[in-house]
Amino acid sequence: MQELRFLFSYYCDVRPSTLTYDDTLKYLIYINKIHGYSKVKSKIAANSFFFRQVQNKPYKIPSILFAAHSNKLPAVMSVQEVYDLINVSKNTKHKTRSLVQVGIAVKEKSFLMVK
Repeated sequence: MQELRFLFSYYCDVRPSTLTYDDTLKYLIYINKIHGYSKVKSKIAANSFFFRQVQNKPYKIPSILFAAHSNKLPAVMSVQEVYDLINVSKNTKHKTRSLVQVGIAVKEKSFLMVK
């Protein structure tokens, strides 16, 4: 309930019963800028409890605070980029490890190819 006290102290001139969804959204954006994302999650849970249980109002979790996930696949390295990556290391053990990893990727690709 400490999170709710912070919300009420942020809006000290407003009665808690008159707080709106937009007020809490502004507060969460402020907390996200100052403290970061991890603090916002607990504040969202407290706000949700306050609106749903105490005020009997619907509360929609704000999606504006969550970053969109990218569905793009990573770029495939060219042959020259792989060659440069392997030859950057002077240590033979590291070169061997890189070659094995590249070889495993090539072997997996051959298993996935449609015949």
